[in-house]
Amino acid sequence: MFVAALILTTQRREDQLANHRSQLILELIIVNDQKNAKIIELLEEVRRDNPAIADRIDSQAAAMSAPSDTLAVLGAIKGSDTKPDRD
Repeated sequence: MFVAALILTTQRREDQLANHRSQLILELIIVNDQKNAKIIELLEEVRRDNPAIADRIDSQAAAMSAPSDTLAVLGAIKGSDTKPDRD
């Protein structure tokens, strides 16, 4: 009985650590996405300000310079957690 309780406690602790690890990874991904968007925005600003480069509209760079909507991503993640797996 003691061994079973010890195993269950260990498994619960491992689940908590895995949950914390995945939360940290998600936060790092969000921060990196924001940093990448800022870098692209700054590069586009330098390109527009440089007289040696012809001015043009780059819709792809404009789309990438906006950081992802974190609430939409969170909603999608929570939505995918509640859907049952189809085997």
